[in-house]
Amino acid sequence: MQSLKYSRFRQYSLLVVLTAVIVSLTTVVVPSRADEYRIVLQLDNFRSTCKEIAPSIFTITAGAKADLNVSIRPLGSDQADPPYRGITDWTWPSDLTIEVGTIDTENLFMPSSTLFEALCFRYYLPVFLVENDSLWRNTGYITISEHRFPEYHFLFSVPKDFGNQILWIRVRSNIDGFGKLETIKDIEVYTPCSVADEQAIYESNIYFANKSGNYEQAIDYVDSLITQGWLTKYSLLQANKAALEIKRFDKALQYLDRCFEFYGTVDRHAVPKDSTSERQNYERKRQKLIELQQQQR
Repeated sequence: MQSLKYSRFRQYSLLVVLTAVIVSLTTVVVPSRADEYRIVLQLDNFRSTCKEIAPSIFTITAGAKADLNVSIRPLGSDQADPPYRGITDWTWPSDLTIEVGTIDTENLFMPSSTLFEALCFRYYLPVFLVENDSLWRNTGYITISEHRFPEYHFLFSVPKDFGNQILWIRVRSNIDGFGKLETIKDIEVYTPCSVADEQAIYESNIYFANKSGNYEQAIDYVDSLITQGWLTKYSLLQANKAALEIKRFDKALQYLDRCFEFYGTVDRHAVPKDSTSERQNYERKRQKLIELQQQQR
C-alpha cells in the first residue's frame, strides 16, 4: 500500500510539471532555495486505538473532530526568523485555500466541493495563539521562536459514514513575504472499532471546545452527556478545566467530586494504585476550589 502511494505521488508530481520531492510517503512540497519556505501540515486529533500507525501518517476516527494546523516554515536551516506580525487574520485568510478530494485513475488530485463541505472546515484561533498575540502587543515578548512564522488552524469533522477510506487535502498559500506554496497530504479515516474510539468522538468535541476557548460550550456538552448517562475520566477533567477558566468554581468542584467518586483519581494519566495519595491529591485540589469559591463571594 505504501509503495503504491509513493508511485502515485511521483506520477502526480510529473503530471503537474513540478520539480517535487517526497518528504514522506504522501507529502509533496516544492523545493526552493535556502531562503525560501514550505507549508508544514500537522493534525491534532484523537487517533484510532485499533491499529498501530506511524505518527507521520494522518489518521482520524470517523465521526470525530480534528485540527489541521497549517504553518509556513523555512527550507533553509540557517534562515533567520522573520519579524513577528501577531495575528493578522481573525477570519479565514484570503491568501490560503484548502481543498479536499481524491486521486483519480490518472493519479491526479481531483478536488471535490462536496467532500470539502462534508468536513465542515472552520478557521479558528486556539487560545495559545491569542495569548501569545496579546503578550506580544503588551510587552513585545514572544514565547516561542517558531510562532514568528504564519500559523493557521482549521477545525473540521469527518462524518461517521466516511470510515475506511482515504481523503486527500491540498493546501495552497500566497502569503505576503513567503511566496506561492503548495502541499498535499492524505488522511486515513477509520471506522470506530472499540469503546475507546467511540469515546474519542465525544471527547474530541470537548477538547476542541476548550482549545478554541469556548469553555461554556465544553461545560454544556459534558453536562448533556452526563444527563444521558455517558461518562469518562477525560471528559470530567476537561469540564473541570473549562469551569476553572471561567471561574465557575461550583461546576469545577462538581466535576472533581464526580471524577474521584467514579475513578478514584483526579489525575488524567494516573492509574490508581495508592488510594491514600490519590485521596490526598483530590482533597488538596478540592480544598483549593472551596477557598476560591469563598473568595468569589
